[in-house]
Amino acid sequence: MVREPVVRALRERRIAPGSSASRWRRGVDAPSKFAATRGLIDLRSDTVTRPTAAMRRAMAAAEVGDDVYGEDPSVNALQADIAERLGFEAAVFVASGTQSNLCALLSHCGRGDEFIAGHHAHTYLFEGGGAAALGGIQPQPLPFAADGTVALDAIRAAIKPDDDHFARTRLLCLENTQAGKPLPLSYLHRALWLASDESTFVTGQAHVVDGGATLGRAWNAQPAWMRRQRPITVYRPPGR
Repeated sequence: MVREPVVRALRERRIAPGSSASRWRRGVDAPSKFAATRGLIDLRSDTVTRPTAAMRRAMAAAEVGDDVYGEDPSVNALQADIAERLGFEAAVFVASGTQSNLCALLSHCGRGDEFIAGHHAHTYLFEGGGAAALGGIQPQPLPFAADGTVALDAIRAAIKPDDDHFARTRLLCLENTQAGKPLPLSYLHRALWLASDESTFVTGQAHVVDGGATLGRAWNAQPAWMRRQRPITVYRPPGR
């Protein structure tokens, strides 16, 4: 079993990517370590959950169609339901949270633009550099505080001046929850104000709430606040 110091380090993300403990966190070595363990509650991630038998039956019996032509009734119903719940004009179903995050980054940023995120944010650290590789978007990581926030003064200081020598600061990415900690609502309001202040982002302002730990975990916690965000990643792992 993993000892408490390792669990604490995983929660605080103090274990380096690629280490044996990090591999355990991502599930690479999990089968051999847990095969003989019974009754263990696995809290590494919500992604390790499994669908129940009833869920599998529902999936097998679901109506299907060609999604390219927009004829899959199950996908269409899911997208319509999410859009209605969150007060959006539309929603789109994608295969993973990483793909959803990339869609959000590409919708706000062009080549030579920059997004600000925490130094352990999923969009920065755990998505294979997709923003840079596929979108030509530069990340600007800033340290996370112990409560999962990024200091607003640090965000403001990281915004580049309007100069051709710099990447254009275009987007602020927040992650909720971060390392298992929900962001304080008061902080989110202040961050939203900062990103919406026309005097702050010299080339246009935007904000996105997402990350490996997305607002799907806060589904019933902040519905009114969630409707103010553009866009939102709602992540629904199997078995939930």
